Amino acid sequence: MSQIRVTKIPKLSTLVIKQLDGRDFFISTQDSIVISILSLAFILKFLVINNLMSPKVLEGIISEYYSLRNE
Repeated sequence: MSQIRVTKIPKLSTLVIKQLDGRDFFISTQDSIVISILSLAFILKFLVINNLMSPKVLEGIISEYYSLRNE
């Protein structure tokens, strides 16, 4: 089973997500990342719960989704 380590680089407002142990969480290459929707949802939840990303970011995405859908 894979584990991830998330490191925040505050001055750049950047995260480094590193896969540890297993290799089934995501696959990355020089110019691509392959990740399941379930894994992506897990990362988003992790980021919000650990205060690495504001819930307002997700709320903004959902709000934009609904506004585009209702055009």
